[in-house]
Amino acid sequence: MTISQLVRGLTLGCVCMSGLAVAEPAAREAQLHLNFHMALASKGQRIVGATLINQGAQAISHGYVVVTLIDDHCRPLKSILHSFGKIPAQAKVQLQVPIDQDFYSYRLASLAGFDSQGFSVPTVDDNQAILQAREPEAREYCAAMNGQA
Repeated sequence: MTISQLVRGLTLGCVCMSGLAVAEPAAREAQLHLNFHMALASKGQRIVGATLINQGAQAISHGYVVVTLIDDHCRPLKSILHSFGKIPAQAKVQLQVPIDQDFYSYRLASLAGFDSQGFSVPTVDDNQAILQAREPEAREYCAAMNGQA
């Protein structure tokens, strides 16, 4: 192994380990948007549904969403990791996360997508501004439910 091969290997290792800090140009060509999400219950079945859109020029190879279930006193019940498969460029997919227990509300705790080389692609929650605007009221409600108001 030559010195230049060793340096290149170390450099690639640093790029891979730094994850989100350094983005390859190819990884930027896919962009995952969380367009919409809501909980649904019917006939004993419960799901959290979401619309994901790849607004980029390259496919998203796979990804995941983490849904945290919340009880009626604002306490987290559990988090569910749900994987999804390929989303072609400029495509929209409907995601359904099956829920196996009763819950009062939920939060989408995490969303990630990856390109064909396993690099993270940028993600955008199109609902983030709305949810952030509601957060102070939700926190006040939760404090009142737990006798902290």
